[in-house]
This record gives sequence, C-alpha cells and structure tokens, in this order.
Amino acid sequence: MEVNETPEYPVSSEAVSKVYGKEKLIEFLGHWPSFHDMEVVKLEFDRLQNHPSIYSDLNAEFYVYDLYQSPNSPERKQAFLDIEFTGIKDLEMKGWNHQNAIHGLSIQKNDEKLFIVSWGGCGHDVSFSCESISIMRIRERNPFKEKQNW
Repeated sequence: MEVNETPEYPVSSEAVSKVYGKEKLIEFLGHWPSFHDMEVVKLEFDRLQNHPSIYSDLNAEFYVYDLYQSPNSPERKQAFLDIEFTGIKDLEMKGWNHQNAIHGLSIQKNDEKLFIVSWGGCGHDVSFSCESISIMRIRERNPFKEKQNW
C-alpha cells in the first residue's frame, strides 16, 4: 500500500492499515494521499451517533484530489471524502474560517492502541486521539465529467 505524507504531518502505514474502508480511497486515488493542499469543508461533532458516551464522534469532510495531476487534467479525480473519527479525546482545534486548506493529515498509533490524528498548517489546525477511523464515502466532484447546461 502506497502511503504519502508530508514531513510536518507524518503517516504510519501501520495506522492506515487499521482504517476501515481505506480501500475506497486507495482505489479512487490509487494511493493514500498526503492531504497536502486539500481542504476541510465540514466538521460535525456527535456525542450520540453510535451510543451515549462521554466521548464524541467527529465526521469530517475533506475536498480531495490527485495532487500529482494538473488542475486542468480530467484525471485529477476531485471528490468530497467523508471520514468518521469515533471516540475522540483530547481535542484541540483552532482557526476554522471560510477556507480551511491543510498541509497534511497525520495518522499514527500510540501505545494505548489509539489513533493520534492531526491536520492543519494554513491557520486551521486540529489534533486529537480516537478509537477508530472509517472512510464513510467518496462523492466524485470531477467538473470534466459533469454535464454543462449552457
């Protein structure tokens, strides 16, 4: 499995191997992306989604694409990616605004078998630990494949 990362946001192949549904993203893009220059477009916290808990779940939606393709290429594979982080703890977040581009998405594991997650770099920064990570869905957003009604 090819896993891309940025120096500032390291990614553990072992941690990514434990992400539920990772195959959806890898099949769509051809690899696990670094998330460099991608954007967080939606954050939704829910304490009751799976069961009443002292911990919350976080559903995050990212605008993703194949960074190796030109913005003008039909092969850019642009999409909205929904990721669910369950049982989040130690959440720190700052800088949510009108555009939340990030330099990368770090996913690692600690000794307590929790995921350690962080993203940011452009003013919007998030870090937390969580029990599990799931790729929920990918909605393709390729303007080259959309029918134009001009």
